[in-house]
Amino acid sequence: MQNEKLDKINTINDIEKKLSNESKNTNKVSGIYILLNKINNKWYVGSSNNILLRWITHKRSLRKNNHINKHLQRAWNKYGEESFEFHIIELINSCDLLVVEQKYLDYAKTHKIKYYNINFVSTGFGSGNLHPSFITLNKNTYNKAKQIWIDFGKGKLIEFLQSLSIGKGLRKRLIDEFQQDKNAYNTRKKNREIERQMVCAKNMKPRYGIKNNKTDLTIYTFYNSLLNERFSGTQVEFSNKIKSSNNVSVLVLGKRKSVKGWTMNPNIKAGHLSGGENSKSNKTIYSFYNTLTGESFKGFVSDFYRIHNINASSAHRLLYKQRKQCNGWILINP
Repeated sequence: MQNEKLDKINTINDIEKKLSNESKNTNKVSGIYILLNKINNKWYVGSSNNILLRWITHKRSLRKNNHINKHLQRAWNKYGEESFEFHIIELINSCDLLVVEQKYLDYAKTHKIKYYNINFVSTGFGSGNLHPSFITLNKNTYNKAKQIWIDFGKGKLIEFLQSLSIGKGLRKRLIDEFQQDKNAYNTRKKNREIERQMVCAKNMKPRYGIKNNKTDLTIYTFYNSLLNERFSGTQVEFSNKIKSSNNVSVLVLGKRKSVKGWTMNPNIKAGHLSGGENSKSNKTIYSFYNTLTGESFKGFVSDFYRIHNINASSAHRLLYKQRKQCNGWILINP
């Protein structure tokens, strides 16, 4: 806005005096107005086809501390009502109002430090239309904005609209429209689910160089010679069956030969990590000693873990020297 425009300024009182003798129907003044801070000479520029009513609306909102322009509201609160003046800069036909206002806003956009405006697109607020529903985007921009919302969500959409100097009111309206569009909403919902799965997969740390058992969908076959049972399924399904997930990935990798009697090889009998007959048919006499209680045991391994309530797999790891002690028990004679 050029400084010479100040010469054309008429105060709101001057306009009211000019219209005082005319009918109420002619009291509608259409044009460009400013709200001027006399302390720092900063302006808020706007347009209306009923400037008198627009000034009343501005003043009422500012006094109630709920003006849509927070920047202007903070200045009003800081400097006080007496520091502001309302002026009419230019009288414009209502048909050309938004076009002329946009020229003022284009200038204001390049001199933001001098203005209280936060939206630099003519929206038609106070021009006989409800803000911000009056303004529309061209078809290409609208479709691009919708696609950004579908692909990236609300945050990226707001960044895109802000780059076009689209105000908060219009941004909210567009987001509401996109959410009410069933096709756009369903597509966005699918994209969000894909994003969630990707984030979950990225945050899961693979164990032992392979997929985490929650993301590995490979079908494996497990065998239990004690129960004479066979099971095929994913790691998760197998973990749910045996109610343990701690060592399933280790078993799949071959780092461990059995878990709770289950193996990956039908030729390996549960309880014998290096082959041979199972614990029920093992008639070898073993001697065990408990370093914690001083207790000793001599007999079959099956009786040993049954009487002393010891896990069968742990007991067999003692036999094959893959474990030095279990609950204080050590193997005396292998």
